[in-house]
Order: sequence, then structure tokens, then C-alpha cells
Amino acid sequence: MHGPPIIPDESEKRLWQSVEELEILNNWRESVLAYADIGVFDWPMDSETLYISPTNKRMLGYEESEIADTYAGWLGLIEADRQSEVEKKIQDALDRDSSSYNTLHRMQHKGGSTVWVLFRSRILRNPDGKACRMLGAAIEISDLRQQLADAFPAG
Repeated sequence: MHGPPIIPDESEKRLWQSVEELEILNNWRESVLAYADIGVFDWPMDSETLYISPTNKRMLGYEESEIADTYAGWLGLIEADRQSEVEKKIQDALDRDSSSYNTLHRMQHKGGSTVWVLFRSRILRNPDGKACRMLGAAIEISDLRQQLADAFPAG
């Protein structure tokens, strides 16, 4: 009869120390992203499920539970007249050998205003070159966009 493997005390201590270090690193990462007001997302291509960080949702005026963590839920926040164009650009990036998808979207704030969001994303591919995951960051730049427009008026 074989029982579970016994981990020597020193190995167990190192394991728990590694777990603690990972938790500290994760908390640090979350704090930095929240302080910088940078949202993150993660979309496995074989799923309609899309992780949308609470910061992403907050920048659009929503509580975490008010936006479905799905591709359709995210797409529905893009201005209606641009949704098909956005879908086409994403599909083009996935179909090409591209490793990134970077774009600026007008999105609808819960309060009805338009919010400009810069998306920078990485496309991960399997060994056959098929896109399998897209992950990235979202930064709300409406104020910056207005500051630039005020500083450099079209004329």
C-alpha cells in the first residue's frame, strides 16, 4: 500500500514561501494596475467567456456584476455604429499572422457619455499558428484626448 508522497520539511517550507511570494506579487500587480487605472482582459479564443477586469468596468461607470464577462457583453459597449467594423478588425488581426491588436474605441459610459479607450493586446498562437488567446490592457484616454484637442486645435 502506497500513501501520498512525503514532502521533506525543507521542501514544504520552500513551497509555501513560493506561494506567499506569488501572492505578494499578484497583490502588487493588482495594486499598480488599479492605481494607474489600467484595466486588463483575457479572452481564450475557444470560448465566448472573456475576463474583463473590474477596472475596465469601472472606467465605463459599471459595477463588476453589471457587465457580462463575455465577448458579446464587451462588444455591446462599443458604439453601435462601430461594432461590425471592430469585429472585422479583430477577425483580420486573428486571421493574419499578427501578434498584436492595438486600437482606440469609442465606448458607451453607463451615464450615456462617450468614453475613449485605448486597447493594447497580445495575440497568442498555438504551434500551428492559430490564434488561441488574446490578452491585454485598456486605458481610458478621454481626458487626454480632450487636452490634446484643446492644445492643438484643428484649423
